[in-house]
Amino acid sequence: LPKYLAYIAEEFTKYIAHNNIDSNAVVTLSGVGSLFGFLKIKDVVDTLAPLVEGRLLVLFPGSYENNNYRLLDGYDGWNYLAVPITADK
Repeated sequence: LPKYLAYIAEEFTKYIAHNNIDSNAVVTLSGVGSLFGFLKIKDVVDTLAPLVEGRLLVLFPGSYENNNYRLLDGYDGWNYLAVPITADK
């Protein structure tokens, strides 16, 4: 793992253990837009999602169109099982 991602995964693991996160929990990740240019958010989600027994909710600035997600208009083509929360719905 890149050192930034390894650090994030380590801190995330500590957070989960400290807060007794179980399969009934929803863990929300916000502020991922600040990682733009340092890490691909896809890599962050791929690394952190398996650490959460319950659900991982990722809030990010971007757009959704035709079942396609674009983080900050910088990366095209996420293929996650996701439900967009948009301003128009």
